[in-house]
Amino acid sequence: MSADEQAIRQVAETWMRASREGDAEIVPSLMTKDAVFMVPGREVFAAAAGASPKIEGTSQIVEIQVLGDWAFTRKHIDLTATPPGGSPVRLSG
Repeated sequence: MSADEQAIRQVAETWMRASREGDAEIVPSLMTKDAVFMVPGREVFAAAAGASPKIEGTSQIVEIQVLGDWAFTRKHIDLTATPPGGSPVRLSG
């Protein structure tokens, strides 16, 4: 495993830990301003600013591609996200 892939895996682990703990400062610091999310059956979307939802569940890396100074991951998630003051939403795919 390359150093880049190890670093990406570490960021993913930190992201999930911070998400479970509701750390609204760490999660945004792990993304570039041009980060986008892609989920099955939905349009690509950018991360929303503001309060972080409470996250419970799992995220498993399926693929990491590093192409020079650009990279992406593909993951399988099974999560329940509960926004502050909102109802839980299950995300899987």
